[in-house]
Amino acid sequence: MTIMKILLIILSAVALIVSSGCGSSNPKTDSVGSSAPLIISTHKGYYSALLWLAKNQGDFSHHGVNVQLQTEESGVASLRKLVAGQADLATVAEFVFVSQYSQNPDLRILASVAEVDVLKIVARKDHGISQKSDLKNKRIGFVHGSVADFRLHLFLLFHQITDRDIQLVDLSPTEQIDALTKGEIDAAVVWWPFTEKLEAQLGTNAISWPPQTGRDFYWLLVGRDDTLKRRGADMRGVLAALTSAEEFMKSHPDEARRIVVSEIESDVKPELWESVKCELSLSRPCLLAMEAQLKWLKARQGSKKDKMPNLLEYIHFDALKSVRPEAVQMPH
Repeated sequence: MTIMKILLIILSAVALIVSSGCGSSNPKTDSVGSSAPLIISTHKGYYSALLWLAKNQGDFSHHGVNVQLQTEESGVASLRKLVAGQADLATVAEFVFVSQYSQNPDLRILASVAEVDVLKIVARKDHGISQKSDLKNKRIGFVHGSVADFRLHLFLLFHQITDRDIQLVDLSPTEQIDALTKGEIDAAVVWWPFTEKLEAQLGTNAISWPPQTGRDFYWLLVGRDDTLKRRGADMRGVLAALTSAEEFMKSHPDEARRIVVSEIESDVKPELWESVKCELSLSRPCLLAMEAQLKWLKARQGSKKDKMPNLLEYIHFDALKSVRPEAVQMPH
């Protein structure tokens, strides 16, 4: 199967809007919560709004769980902390999970907390870039293994630009801002708020495009299997707190936005706030998107003949089922 065929599969899967959910085998969970801190590594972004609202409103403590939020610039960095045992849960885009689960087979998805599209390719006009095809033979910054990595390659495929036609430079979002501002790279593919920072610094010299218009990614809450089982009551408490935050967001949208802006210390434009879908779910579209991304990864790595794993085995649905069963939308 060619890369282009894989691409078509991906686009078909991601475009599906179906009411179904994800599942897995039933894990054993504890019956009481733990007083030990539960560390969640996340991003200071509005797509983590449910977490910031729950923190601000005291929802975590109300539901009997002692949560500490720690921040990283990317889901890749948060997952790294989770794998290293420095966090109990982490928020990541679904592609980050798909690209890492085989190296870390104890990773499990607890729930999706948002659907969002916050990516942009930002380039310098003075480096001879005025249209998308001008990215050929240019140096492009990105975070390896992130959703930006995946979306950038889809974008390049659409515009008939191969990996041989560009020079990819693996940089953190902050490093990309510095490198693009100094002219050390020609373009960068990053997410909010780094996109806005780049565009502000470059001013009229900036030109940008979304790598995939209208293609949301799923912002997942993930953990390690042993932690989810050992601290089952805490996981239910986390999801109950996020449910309370979601209800508050729906009933008090303006106040919710004010709180999130205060917590993340960055303003959120109304159109951005309205574009994000912050809700707990385990849905079939999320599963389909991950399966399509996995096929793309296998084709790119030359291992497309390998047997496809059952991703349902890597989804811990029992906690969400017990707290909010209607959000689990796939038979299990």
